[in-house]
Amino acid sequence: MIEPTTRILWTNRLRSRAALWAFSLFLFLVASMTGLWFAGASMVRENIIAMATHLASDSGHFSAKTMKITGFPTAFEVHLTGIRLAGSGPRGPWDWQAEKMRAQLAPWQTSNIRFDLAGAHRVRVHAARMPLDLEITATHASGQIIRGANGAPDMFQITPKTLKIRESVTKQTITADQARIQLFHYKAQNQDPTEPSAGVIFDIDNVTLPKAAGKFLSPKIKKLSTEIMVLGSLPTPIDRVRLGRWSRSGGTLEIKKLDLAWGPATMAASGTFSLDDRLQPEASLAARITGHEQTVDALVAAGVIRARSAEGIKLVLTMMARRPAPDKPVEIRIPMTIQNRALYIGPARLFRIPKIRW
Repeated sequence: MIEPTTRILWTNRLRSRAALWAFSLFLFLVASMTGLWFAGASMVRENIIAMATHLASDSGHFSAKTMKITGFPTAFEVHLTGIRLAGSGPRGPWDWQAEKMRAQLAPWQTSNIRFDLAGAHRVRVHAARMPLDLEITATHASGQIIRGANGAPDMFQITPKTLKIRESVTKQTITADQARIQLFHYKAQNQDPTEPSAGVIFDIDNVTLPKAAGKFLSPKIKKLSTEIMVLGSLPTPIDRVRLGRWSRSGGTLEIKKLDLAWGPATMAASGTFSLDDRLQPEASLAARITGHEQTVDALVAAGVIRARSAEGIKLVLTMMARRPAPDKPVEIRIPMTIQNRALYIGPARLFRIPKIRW
């Protein structure tokens, strides 16, 4: 029979050993977690550099004044300042500079990356053979990158607020209260021209236009919302050869939604967009339009429509107008087309469209 004192002594020893083993296990887990986190942080740093270097290509450049990774132990938070990413594409060199950027991802979920691009950016690109030098600022610009699995597309989402875009040479400026942009891209390029390979969902509110554009209907666009899908293999990078191949194979844009509220006019439309043999736009849309008389008057005042043509256009549109309900404004349900570089509403030609130089 074990004496009570001996029993107590053995119990205390067992408790001490259990506590020691528990403490040792705790230290091992902490050390392992710390080691894994720092190893992961190193991999995140290397992946960021590799991804940026890949985007810049062989002739490009990537640099950051500082790169700091925090968030131990539950996340990786990447803080970069003084960022520059430059490269060259089919249209010439491009350059992006940003004062700061922040990204966050969980150690166990690297396919979902959250980021914030708030601050000042400078972008130099070529568009339609013309160089653009843009200064872009946003007070908020949070977003997310989601890498799709099991056939789902990769997604890119960003919601900038108090957005300002200024062209450095011409000083033309566009501002907006906020925008919502979502891009998606399927990894396997689908060659079937009836199936989507990419798309964009875009909403922007209270846009103040440059003076040259603001003279048409109003200096402000109250609302622009669209959803567009690319049918057929996405022609990237975009150049004349790839666009021609995409167009000849039956590639089109499906405009699932195009809503616009600009000055006296509102429009809701859907349809298709394609390119002709000269790679100029062609479109066929079914649209509902309100405020047609005031819109024609505004276009006459802006010099877009000749005054002698305005009354005939109004007459045709008024004959087509209907009031869908007693408490609803008069609206026109009419086809809109782009052909031979001209925009038509029904049979009425509104104006010529500038030639796109690819």
